Amino acid sequence: TSQLIPQSTQSSGISVVARIRPFLPHEKQHPYPIIFKSENNVVTNDPQNKLLTSSHPFDSVFGPDSQNVDIFQPLIPNLHNVLCGLPLLQINYGVTSSGKTYTLFGNQDQPGLLQQSASYLMQQLPQARFFVSAVQIYLNQVSDLLNNNFQLKCLATQQDPLPKRVLKEFTSIQQLQKILAQAQGQRETAQTMNNSASSRSHCLIYYFIQLNNEQNQICFVDLAGSEPFQTNSSKQLQQESSFIRTSLLMLDKSIKDLKNLSTMNQNSVSFRSSLLTMCLRPFLQPQQKENRFQLPGSISLILNLHCVLDQFYSNKETLNLGLLTKEIKNYAKTPSRLGQLGQSCQNYVAKSTLQSQQSSLVESLQDESELVEQFEMLTKQLFQLQAEAEEEMIEMRREVVKEMAELMEIELEAQRTEFEAELDEKDRQIMELKRRLGEM
Repeated sequence: TSQLIPQSTQSSGISVVARIRPFLPHEKQHPYPIIFKSENNVVTNDPQNKLLTSSHPFDSVFGPDSQNVDIFQPLIPNLHNVLCGLPLLQINYGVTSSGKTYTLFGNQDQPGLLQQSASYLMQQLPQARFFVSAVQIYLNQVSDLLNNNFQLKCLATQQDPLPKRVLKEFTSIQQLQKILAQAQGQRETAQTMNNSASSRSHCLIYYFIQLNNEQNQICFVDLAGSEPFQTNSSKQLQQESSFIRTSLLMLDKSIKDLKNLSTMNQNSVSFRSSLLTMCLRPFLQPQQKENRFQLPGSISLILNLHCVLDQFYSNKETLNLGLLTKEIKNYAKTPSRLGQLGQSCQNYVAKSTLQSQQSSLVESLQDESELVEQFEMLTKQLFQLQAEAEEEMIEMRREVVKEMAELMEIELEAQRTEFEAELDEKDRQIMELKRRLGEM
């Protein structure tokens, strides 16, 4: 293998997030916190020695009061890289009953990363087609969760190790949710000492985005939870636990090899040690680009933790894997070096922006035209109102003149009647005066 030169100054394309779930009602709390959040650090206090305190820095850390929507936020930059053409591997890692499946699948009240990621991508690329596939790795066998657990052959030498898995297209989150529920219903689970419904298989959910004959993909991994070996458990549970521990150890080894390769302390990485690493090889196989260590795409690792006492040291191993992953010196791809999917996405965004501007301009012109029409209509209405007002004023004046004439006529009639009465009185007085003169 040629020597690869790490470029730590570039964005690594690797994010590590820790999430500490709250205590469950039946779980007993330690007298003092043994795992807790302090800003972007996970702090551990050894339950056997309070003075043994360690701080583990990560890109983001979420405490027991966090919601699934909070965990989704650090994933958005990686989803943006998906839109630009980079594949994404999202792994949920942790001991049993630490909240891995809940973080990924969620519930009716709290959608998981699967639903939120699909919603984000569909909003960003409404003209793209979206497909989903789901497989599980159980006791060194790969089966298709969307095809009645049909056994699949993992082809380690091909770019797609599982070419015969079923792909189902979805056009809405409701449709996707039904498909995910079907996959969950086919998954192997069992009751263990630490979990009443422990996932006994690794579950891999793939999203495929197809746009203009180009395709990109995301792989969400819900790892089976490890737990201490129980001698009094059934033979089946012992076999499952052995398989889970072995496959997780092989994944840990591959990540350690990637870290050593990126820092030039190792020459190669083997993914043939387990079915899990063989299935994840397309996302982890490093490439030599301009003599630099470069992963095929982005990696998002979520460390699911809890504070149960008997799982403390297993949680410490989870934290150590997270720190190891952060040390991978990856020279991440940039959008300028992407393929047709990224260009199609950028063209679509530019086209959508132009269409939006054109629509806004048309709407603006339409609004202006409507304003002109409204102004002309209001002007006509104003002229009409003015004409009607003038006619009303003229009519009112006529009425006033008529009323005044009637009043004057009444007044004149009253004055005439009064004058005639005065004349009659004068005539009576004259007649009375003549009568008196005649008597004299």
